[in-house]
Amino acid sequence: MEIILDPISRVEGHMRVLLKTEMGIVKEAKCSSTLLRGLEKVLVNQEPRKAACSTTRICGFCPTSHAFAGAGALDQLHGVDSLPPDAQLAKNIIQGFDFISNHITHLYMLWFPDLVNPAYIDVIEKKLWDELILRFAPPAYRIHTQHIPPGKSYLKALHARKMGQEAIRELAGNEVRPFPGGLDFKPTENCITVLKEIHGKVMACLSSMLGIPWREWIENTYLSNPEGAVKYLLDLDKKDFSRMGDFELFAVIGAELTGRDDNLMLDKFGCHEEYFLSCGAFNENGKMIFRPGFMSSDLEYLPFDIEKITENCESSFYSGSESHPFDGKTEPLPANEISYGEKYTWVKAPRYDGKVCEVGSLARLLIAEEPLITGLAKEFKKRRLPVASVYMRLIARIQEMLVAGYLLEGWINEFDPNGIFRVQPEKLINTRGFGLWEAPRGVLGHWIELKDGVVSNYQIITPTTWNVSPGGVMERSLEGSPICAMGNKFGIDCSNPVIALHIVRSFDPCNGCAVHVIESKLDPIKLHS
Repeated sequence: MEIILDPISRVEGHMRVLLKTEMGIVKEAKCSSTLLRGLEKVLVNQEPRKAACSTTRICGFCPTSHAFAGAGALDQLHGVDSLPPDAQLAKNIIQGFDFISNHITHLYMLWFPDLVNPAYIDVIEKKLWDELILRFAPPAYRIHTQHIPPGKSYLKALHARKMGQEAIRELAGNEVRPFPGGLDFKPTENCITVLKEIHGKVMACLSSMLGIPWREWIENTYLSNPEGAVKYLLDLDKKDFSRMGDFELFAVIGAELTGRDDNLMLDKFGCHEEYFLSCGAFNENGKMIFRPGFMSSDLEYLPFDIEKITENCESSFYSGSESHPFDGKTEPLPANEISYGEKYTWVKAPRYDGKVCEVGSLARLLIAEEPLITGLAKEFKKRRLPVASVYMRLIARIQEMLVAGYLLEGWINEFDPNGIFRVQPEKLINTRGFGLWEAPRGVLGHWIELKDGVVSNYQIITPTTWNVSPGGVMERSLEGSPICAMGNKFGIDCSNPVIALHIVRSFDPCNGCAVHVIESKLDPIKLHS
């Protein structure tokens, strides 16, 4: 049987998922981004800094990430080898708040509303269902024509997300712009006081969401060892839902690992045996706190090598063969030359050393050997379960928020608003440059090439391009999974394939980033703002 989910709601951009199922199990999945990727065409013939600035308009969720990736490419064009320490510290603070703000958005606005899907009404105990409705119902939500008030946690999260963005604005103004040689802003004299105040409020909010003081959690997970961190999680109270925080509640009910019989089995869905990739995050004195690297599902680590990144268009609506991004092109095929079926999406297929990779919080924390996520990964492997799952992706986002908050405290205390935030770059001395940045969703790369001082080629590989690519980890995570609640335990309802939706949304796909939006009126091509 074929199930078509089009469009997928609560994800960024237009996305269509085709599932071929047998007895409620996905046998084949095809994820299609349905809008043309055209921004690279728009950037050709522009002055390089103007081109890099234009990329911040790709996505409303992560303009900061695109700004820093674009700035990295500009640094290479200008021969900038290192940035002032104050600039690196400022970037860490911005990235930390960006992670928190984006992860809150994903969890509360995009994924947790799945927990109040009507599929769960009759399959979990009423006390738990009532608690989920009370917390996670989105605005204007109805079940069988009955209006459901917005969840109290949902509304609280909106405020927390806003505070994270206000912290970035306090440090960088209304917009972070790509600039070679550092950061193009001057913090206010009282920004430290404001940042400390916002940080305190954000962390108090995260403690409330967690249900445990954030310092206690960090001491027993991030500052512990893998075995101790897992033990701490498994020792959480599993009985009184009303006294649990949101994150604690999800950790307890989400997986069979925690010991509840009525768990949601999310450790068994959205699984794959592919690879993980990170370019590293949070630079301190030239060393990444979250190290860059490439890791197998057996947790075998290898150093990161940017030269091993390629893209192919075999199943995408573009011409061209597999190539490194510097040699890549964005050439849409004419409609009458497309072999529909063989080609089904506007997303290209990035690979690392020819391998399919997952990027994002789970990949970052696994490669960084963060104790809680590493400990859970080892525990699942002992149980002969895959490392990657819906449960692990969400727990990784939760943990990364808390770790970022912990690190932010030290960075804010070190920050000097009167520091040196940029060096004067040399004139253009190179014709090629690239910038890599860990956006909240994963590895983001910009590659730029110049001819006669203007852009001759600009290629962008976003996190969603990695995860949602043809034959990529999202498709492989869907294949083999059941489509309905609790692994089809209570029947198959093809009109409400909630597990398939859980899986897709666990990657937090941003198709606006992956394909971009353009309007074509023959000539010229005009960029939508």
